[in-house]
Amino acid sequence: MERIKLGHTNLYVSPICYGTWEIGGMPFFQTPDRKEAERTIHAAIDIGINFVDTAPVYGFGRAEKILGDILRKRDVILATKGGLYWTSEDRDTIDVDNSPEFNEQTFQSHYWPKIEHKGKR
Repeated sequence: MERIKLGHTNLYVSPICYGTWEIGGMPFFQTPDRKEAERTIHAAIDIGINFVDTAPVYGFGRAEKILGDILRKRDVILATKGGLYWTSEDRDTIDVDNSPEFNEQTFQSHYWPKIEHKGKR
């Protein structure tokens, strides 16, 4: 698959970015089977998609956890919307904390222990 330069970086990505909102499941979508979600992500990477998007609020972190398990074995560029979190136990409100401490904690718990880092941290 073709690669295009990502903004002002030295990264080259597929022109199609695989979004993981749906694999997160609830509360936005019906929660798909984990194995089905993993097969779908692997299939996207197998056809040449190397750009994957996620967010900590997709399925209350489910999408990021699934990606963390898969991406340690695959070479992709991950985009995420750091700083988002659920503000109540019933998870009906999303808020933002863009502090470096919050984002570091989120990334460490979902990704850092599982994948090799090629970019700035």
